[in-house]
Amino acid sequence: MTRTRKRVERLLLAVCGLAGPSTLADAQTDLTWAPETDLYPAYIADPRQPRFALRMLSMTRRDIPMTPRTRLGTAVGGRLVALRIHPRGRPERGLELSLGAGVFAQWEERGRDGIGWDGVYRVAGVWKAGANLAFKLGIHHVSSHIGDEYIENTGRRRIGYTREEVTLGASLSARLRAYGEIGYAYLMRSALQEPWRLQVGLEHEADRLPGIAPVGYFASLDAQTHQENGWERSVALRAGLRFPLRHPGQVLRAGLELYRGRSPLGEFFQARESHLALGFWLDL
Repeated sequence: MTRTRKRVERLLLAVCGLAGPSTLADAQTDLTWAPETDLYPAYIADPRQPRFALRMLSMTRRDIPMTPRTRLGTAVGGRLVALRIHPRGRPERGLELSLGAGVFAQWEERGRDGIGWDGVYRVAGVWKAGANLAFKLGIHHVSSHIGDEYIENTGRRRIGYTREEVTLGASLSARLRAYGEIGYAYLMRSALQEPWRLQVGLEHEADRLPGIAPVGYFASLDAQTHQENGWERSVALRAGLRFPLRHPGQVLRAGLELYRGRSPLGEFFQARESHLALGFWLDL
C-alpha cells in the first residue's frame, strides 16, 4: 500500500510539473494528503458556502407567498482539501484540490414544515504562489427543491432550478481579506435562468479579543449579482464572535446576519427578501 501511494505521489508531482522522474525524496516539492488548513478559505458571509449552520431568521421582507415572518435556516455540509502539492517546507503555498458539498434549507419557525432546500457540491483547484494572493478555478453545482409541505399548502410546483457553473476566483489577504469571483453556468434546467454571476466580498477576523483569549471576532460582507435577476444586488453582512476548535482551520462562529437580496433558495430566485438573523456557523 505504501509503495502504491509513493507511486501516486510521484505521478501527481510529475503531472503538475513540480518534480521530474526522480524519487520523491530528491524532489524539492512535497505532497500532503488532506492538510488541515486551506489555501483558499471559504467566504464567511456567502450564503452558499458548505458548512454547518443554524439561524433564526426574522423576515423584514417576504416575497415568497404564504411563508411565516419567523423562519429557521439550517445548513449541513463541509469542505475537504484532498491534497496539496507545495514547495518543500512551505505548506502555506502551492497547488491544492478542494472539495465541498452541502444542503441548505429554510423551515417554518418550529422546523416542521419545509419551505425549500438546495443541494450543492464544488470541486476546485487552488493555486497560491505568495503569502497573500490565491486563485481558484472550479465547478459549482446547485440543485434546488421545494418542501413537500409547501407544495401541499400552496400547490406551487418546481421550475427545475439547476445551475452548474465554472467559477474563477481570486483572494487577497492582508489586514483585510478581499475576494472576487465570476461564474458562468453551462448547465441550466429552467428557461428563466441566465448564465452569468458576479461576487465580491470583504472580511476580517481576529484570533482574540483583548483580555478574552482565545475568543476572537469576525466581520464580513458578501455581495452577489446575477444576470437572471437583472443584475440586482444581494448583500449579506455577518459579524460576531469566533471560537477556535481543536484543529487548525476549524472554527465556530456566533453572531448576527443581515441579508437583503434574492432568496437564497434557487427555486424562489425571483423573490426579493430581507432578514435579520441570530446564527451559529461551524467550519470543520
